[in-house]
Amino acid sequence: MGPPTARPSFMVAKKQRLDRASFTVAYARGRRTHMPGLFSVHMPAAVFKAAAIVGKKVSKTAVGRNLLRRRMYAALSALKPRNAHIILVAKPPAASYTYERLETEIKTALASTVGVSRHPR
Repeated sequence: MGPPTARPSFMVAKKQRLDRASFTVAYARGRRTHMPGLFSVHMPAAVFKAAAIVGKKVSKTAVGRNLLRRRMYAALSALKPRNAHIILVAKPPAASYTYERLETEIKTALASTVGVSRHPR
């Protein structure tokens, strides 16, 4: 049997996640965009870093919260935004969203400020 193959990563790498200090600054100074299922806080930065937050009001079980958080990170990874600190906070309606709907909502929220195209080529 040959060497194990690398699995494609649909998550945001740990190096690309916001640390506590950067999170506090971005949350306090960033620009907010509200959508039905989530709101985003984003601000320009030298490098891309992100955080996804899903509270117990959104999903009572850890399994549900982690699934939604992974979907949010996967959508961000697919969008490939650059030079921004982004915080995504889920609202209760997001618990019933499909991945496609969640990705569309994140695209719309970030399109005006971070430079993510709503209509990829």
